[in-house]
Amino acid sequence: MKIPETARTHSTTFLNHAELCDLTGWKTAKKQREKLREQGIPFHENARGYPRVARETLVGKPKTQAALPTSTAPSTSWQPNIHINT
Repeated sequence: MKIPETARTHSTTFLNHAELCDLTGWKTAKKQREKLREQGIPFHENARGYPRVARETLVGKPKTQAALPTSTAPSTSWQPNIHINT
């Protein structure tokens, strides 16, 4: 299958074809979509069936509370520090 020129060029918004191949380990769109679903990586399918992964979903994701070590995770829910004088 011939890769479209637009898929080969670098985009700051979406991963290019080479990056998707590296991420998924597959060159075909069908296998890439399968692997992305397996990995839980969100993507949109373009008109030709190729997955489009936003770079933002992979780069700079903030750590979730579950991923933090237990010593740094807050033990109680956040409460605002507001004092009302009546």
